[in-house]
Amino acid sequence: MLQAQSKVKLNRWRSDHALAAGLRAHGVDLDSAETFRAEPDDIVIAEATGQPVIVARPAKPPRGAKLVVFGFHPLRSAMKYELTTPLLFANILRWMAPGISEVGS
Repeated sequence: MLQAQSKVKLNRWRSDHALAAGLRAHGVDLDSAETFRAEPDDIVIAEATGQPVIVARPAKPPRGAKLVVFGFHPLRSAMKYELTTPLLFANILRWMAPGISEVGS
């Protein structure tokens, strides 16, 4: 379920999971965002005003793929000026393809 909101602040990273490791930017203004209702197996990465705005879904057998959804466009928001943004994408790549950062494999 999606719910559109305007003028919200990204105010919480769920740093208890590797997807949000090292992310600390708070109070990032989002002109508009879709909020999600997370399912029990979903991983909430970030919240704005207490609602999930970035959610990950682990792969589900037999052929499911990992998925990360954003309720806003990070480069069309104040996040484009935050160091958090490239770190978030690095965390997502590491989660989706765990061996991707190994050099000389």
